[in-house]
Amino acid sequence: MLLSAGLALGLALGVLYINTTLRGLEREADHYAAVNGYSVELKNALLKIPERSGLLSRLLDPHPIRRARAAP
Repeated sequence: MLLSAGLALGLALGVLYINTTLRGLEREADHYAAVNGYSVELKNALLKIPERSGLLSRLLDPHPIRRARAAP
């Protein structure tokens, strides 16, 4: 029981870290590329990345949702 609670807490903290820190860094890099004249290249590159399927896979992915990143 205690091990299960520890694993659940660890997973929750990991998802929180991914959603706040790592995805924020990715958004910042996207913004940097866009304001420095690489908007078209950024959008083309992001559209080539396949979207992850499955809830857990998407939760643990350190990259923001591709559609949101490629939007103008």
